[in-house]
Amino acid sequence: MKHSRRKTLALALLVPFAALVAVPGAEAAEVATERTIKVVTYNVGDAGGLKADLVRLIEAERPAVIGLQEVADREEVVKEAAAATGYVAIYESDRRAVKHNAILVRGNVSVTGHGAHEISPASKVDPSTPGTGPAEPGDCGCWVPPKYVNWVRVGGAGFEWVVGVVHLTPSAQRFALNRELHNLQVRATADWFSSRAAEPVVMGDFNAEPGSD
Repeated sequence: MKHSRRKTLALALLVPFAALVAVPGAEAAEVATERTIKVVTYNVGDAGGLKADLVRLIEAERPAVIGLQEVADREEVVKEAAAATGYVAIYESDRRAVKHNAILVRGNVSVTGHGAHEISPASKVDPSTPGTGPAEPGDCGCWVPPKYVNWVRVGGAGFEWVVGVVHLTPSAQRFALNRELHNLQVRATADWFSSRAAEPVVMGDFNAEPGSD
């Protein structure tokens, strides 16, 4: 797993001092960089047989964390698949938009926190954008709900990871409103990633092409 230049540089600065004095947290930081974590992301879309799909995915890969998108109306199915395979399903439940994403964590992995961080408010876009609808009755069908990084903090002896999952609004239509919103979500996700103290991972459906800024 590659780490950000920022974290690598910070560790490089700590190492020379570790030989001379006891630097609080230095040993834990070094241990964390030597650990690996297996994660999988899956946008279920209109998949039929979702429970069977998830069970097959879990049995084949056995990742520590699975990030799911488009599961707001499939909570029971997701929880059934998790229970059948020894995973824990984490849904944030303060409002429906947060439940668009969900996270599954393998049962033998310690969970020390979870939540959702808003990366954009409810926003007006081109009405052809997938996922749009009226903000309230009588509105145009051109609003996308708030978007979030759903996250979980997992760890073991001497290390922690924060794993986030996102589903960004498409910008492929090339309409100015879509691009502006998509860029806002990218910046906000990057800010979330950079602010994590534990080793961060972010995954999801970015609605972008490989090599996109």
